[in-house]
Amino acid sequence: MTLKFPSRPRALLGLLLTAVLLGCGIGEEDLAKWKGIRGGTERLSGFLASPQRPLELRVRAARYLFETDAAGQIVYVLQQAPAEDRDLVLEPFFIWLGPRFLDEDPAVGARAKDVLYQLVPLAKELSPESIDGTIERFMDWGLEAMFAPKAPAGRPVEQVITAVGLTWPRRAIPPLIKLMKGAREPAQVVRLSKLGDSFADVPGRVALAGALLDIARKTLPALPEELVVAMAGNGNETLMRFLLDAARDPEVPLPVRVACIEKAVPRLGERAVEGLGALMTSEDPLTHNSLRLAALDQLWELRGPKGLVATLEALPDGRGWPEDGREMAETIDRFCDDALKPKAAKARKPLLEALESENLTARIFAAECVHRLFPDEAVELLSPLKDDKTPLRGFGGSDEKPPVLGDLARGKMPE
Repeated sequence: MTLKFPSRPRALLGLLLTAVLLGCGIGEEDLAKWKGIRGGTERLSGFLASPQRPLELRVRAARYLFETDAAGQIVYVLQQAPAEDRDLVLEPFFIWLGPRFLDEDPAVGARAKDVLYQLVPLAKELSPESIDGTIERFMDWGLEAMFAPKAPAGRPVEQVITAVGLTWPRRAIPPLIKLMKGAREPAQVVRLSKLGDSFADVPGRVALAGALLDIARKTLPALPEELVVAMAGNGNETLMRFLLDAARDPEVPLPVRVACIEKAVPRLGERAVEGLGALMTSEDPLTHNSLRLAALDQLWELRGPKGLVATLEALPDGRGWPEDGREMAETIDRFCDDALKPKAAKARKPLLEALESENLTARIFAAECVHRLFPDEAVELLSPLKDDKTPLRGFGGSDEKPPVLGDLARGKMPE
């Protein structure tokens, strides 16, 4: 449904001529008759545009224009009217518009939606008493219509909700949150959250974040990935920290945990370091600590070569690793080859510093990376570790007799 507006010259001339032709004794019965006669729309518009007419009858004329599907005339007349006169008519008409959303005829609600969209810019200064009821009814109707099998005719409902939310966010947010909390499908929560975020209202986004947090907590450990996306869209820091905490929960599906890290870290930046550190020291036997590599990669992205020593020292110092066989070796090799190799020259100095770390795991990481990234110099660079008897389980040999860190330093690792 599209509101039809007259061309400006023709409309102005028509309204002026109609106002001149109208006699002084016009009453409600006359207005009612005009609804069904040729040229009645112009007469009703002219009456509505005349400040000399009784206010109650002018509002009645606006109602008849709405009922005859000529609501575009209402908007046009009010747009042309002086602000003071416009508000006199708009306030009672706005109140009257609210119950139209409860009409049994779907076409009436759809028409009211389109009129509301056009009136929102004109209604910003109206009193709360004249706004609240209409906005409340529209939001209830509009949010339900968003998920109806068939969309209402005319302008998209979400576009109208957005216009209302941008103008009166603190009236639009509460019913939206209420529906979010009662939504059965994650996709509905995502859609509603994205809509609320578009209102560009800081308190509203905080309220939405609180609702998302409540919903997410209730879903654990079956946290839907769609909900992770919605939380990232909101961007609230508390939500992002929650996502990093969820990434540590071994009962949360692994793809969702990965999504938690990927969505939270870019939003938090340096503030993600603590959460990533906690993730690296968490024991996760269900996935063989597979997310430690993801956490390592993210810390490398955040800190770069200058923070490499701190990144390696955030690894668990001998707990879980290095006793878990190939898991540690594979993680080290992938981190060295995929993350450090493109910046090997800049990583060289901090890797050599990490060889002296008190953190056993950091020393093993650094030694293996030096061995892989600088093979021609490895024996010389690793010489301080040639007598180190730390076992390197997972790097060859057998469980009873694995190689030691000194073997790696001397270049005598088993095949």
